[in-house]
Amino acid sequence: MTSRTASAMKPAFKLAVLPALALWVSVLGCPSSAPAPLVDSFTATPASIHPGQTTTLAWAVESASSIAIDNGVGVVTGNSTVVSPTQTTNYTLTATGLGGTASASATVTVGAALGSPTITAFTASPPSVSVGGTTKLSWTVTGTPTALAIDQGVGDVTGFTSRTVTVNANTTYTLSATNASGVSNAQVSVTTHPAQLHLQYTDPSSGAAQILLVQNPTSSGHHLILDVKVGAANIAPAAGGQGPFGVALTIPIDSSGLGKVDFVNTNASALGGILPGTITVGTSPATTAAASLVTAGPLQNMLVVGVAKRKVSVGDGTSDTWPAGTVLFSLVFDLDAAASPATFFTAAQFGANPKSRATVLTKAGKELVGKAGFAIGDFIVAL
Repeated sequence: MTSRTASAMKPAFKLAVLPALALWVSVLGCPSSAPAPLVDSFTATPASIHPGQTTTLAWAVESASSIAIDNGVGVVTGNSTVVSPTQTTNYTLTATGLGGTASASATVTVGAALGSPTITAFTASPPSVSVGGTTKLSWTVTGTPTALAIDQGVGDVTGFTSRTVTVNANTTYTLSATNASGVSNAQVSVTTHPAQLHLQYTDPSSGAAQILLVQNPTSSGHHLILDVKVGAANIAPAAGGQGPFGVALTIPIDSSGLGKVDFVNTNASALGGILPGTITVGTSPATTAAASLVTAGPLQNMLVVGVAKRKVSVGDGTSDTWPAGTVLFSLVFDLDAAASPATFFTAAQFGANPKSRATVLTKAGKELVGKAGFAIGDFIVAL
């Protein structure tokens, strides 16, 4: 090639090489025109937890080639990750791209450690069903459980306070309440029986009730004994006053139950369905009692019961205390021969009916315990 030809090619070479060289220089050494990363949001949900619990860090980021979070989280992908800090922590997210970096922060507050959950009640209503029948399991739990579960195939019940189950054989159910501090368990047993008519009573939850109406363990399907029992605390004299002396009850009866249940007189002295030996605690153990199932008049469809100590002398019963758990007296019922399924009385009817009454009185007639202090259950004739 002659020198003239080479000289003629130089301008063409420059035209081809110089733009490429300029681009190469721009990429390696000149400021980038790529957009900077943008963190649209960075949140922690929930923002407050207790030790052992988790929270979800979530983000929305634009124009980033990599994302990292400090405090041990590291490089992340996607749009969320789960963390479990042991103390209050401020997390910083850093998004990196060709256009630089951007960051945002989210704080997770860690409170005091939770106590183990406590199951304060776990009941079955009714506690006995015919084979293949259903019962309602109910529970009350404190201590902020994160999970609740019942065995025997019931499974997860987190967020619920009851579950109806079908029972095909005698079964004991175990409720487990769990949180980061531990697990608590409680059990309730449900018995089954062949499908036959029987008296069925579901005990009330004891709670803070001062007087309970509960089933005596010697009861049978055809012969039900209900104990009037002092609750978890003594019933003592009021400050500067007299002690408990008598009990009065007026319980509304569902009309469907009349004629299905007999209020049984078990004593020759005609206590009218009340077992002898009533309110033997304290001085003057002898008592007077009256009871009847009223079917007409102002107290129609009411079970009316009154039991009090006999006033033998001026000071009798003035300073008595009824100890917690004492059975004061019992009421006795039998299944009528002509019975069929029916409701006799329920706690809801007792609470709502303005004619219902329940009271513990002193010798002078002052009320120590009112209706709100009594707890009764549901009494039905069932298959």
